Amino acid sequence: MSQLSPTDAVRVLREALASLADEDYVTLWSVASRLRRDAPDYESIPWPLVWGLEYRRHDPDTEEFDLYGTFGPVVETAEHIEPPPVAEVGDDTAEVWLAIAESDLPAFTRARFADLVWERRFGDQPPRRLIVRFCSTSRRSPNRAGAR
Repeated sequence: MSQLSPTDAVRVLREALASLADEDYVTLWSVASRLRRDAPDYESIPWPLVWGLEYRRHDPDTEEFDLYGTFGPVVETAEHIEPPPVAEVGDDTAEVWLAIAESDLPAFTRARFADLVWERRFGDQPPRRLIVRFCSTSRRSPNRAGAR
């Protein structure tokens, strides 16, 4: 797998999105397809980006969710799973995902990669539950602004 710095990842994804600017409808899948197609060979495919765009999203009440969590593989055989489970990607891939999430790229790409960063850090714990817990704790804090 080719090494891709976070800065290069943002550039490569920006270029792929620009190459699709004339399309009527751009999806995560069409961007991933463009990245695969534009790579000169298999080893040059920017896998952290392609994986991030290709994960299948699973609803909580499904068998796939029980197996993989929110994001699961596109391909699963006895010998191979692609993309790998989110929890098993390396730190270098997670850094690329974080760079995309924090970039100025279109919202649909930033949102996907932010979800992946969340999933890798916190698993399938719903963000809302954590936000509600945080808000209820901060309301009771005597140190918050305006507290009496």
